[in-house]
Amino acid sequence: MLAFNAFFTPLAREFNNESPLLVYYEESNKFPVAIRDTAGSSTGTRKSLIAAFDLAYQQFAESKGIKTPRFIVHDVLENIEGKVLRDIIARASTINCQYIVAVLKEKLDSSLIPAEEQGKLQILQLSIDDMLFTRGKGVAS
Repeated sequence: MLAFNAFFTPLAREFNNESPLLVYYEESNKFPVAIRDTAGSSTGTRKSLIAAFDLAYQQFAESKGIKTPRFIVHDVLENIEGKVLRDIIARASTINCQYIVAVLKEKLDSSLIPAEEQGKLQILQLSIDDMLFTRGKGVAS
């Protein structure tokens, strides 16, 4: 756990000014792992801790030579504070993995992520007129 926390705790501190730890419980009556020492309990804080956890795991796996898929997929990031979302995106771009998110453009705009940066990072943009799956065209809806 110490080796993992060396990546996880600094990322969580960077995103939320918290210093959580992943802990392991040997007692059989508890779930074997938990995140300890968190102050925030909002949905946005929990989502940013999940991002920190997943990004930390990518760094940890690379440092230990663990073969793992080199991508993370997150959705519904609208609950994360704008500054924190910017920090997560900036940090993810420095880690050797793909950070794939589904997020409303309005959230990116309100988080003050410049349109030019959004354009560089965007792989796919969907709208009411440009859907991935549409009804009546033989594709599941």
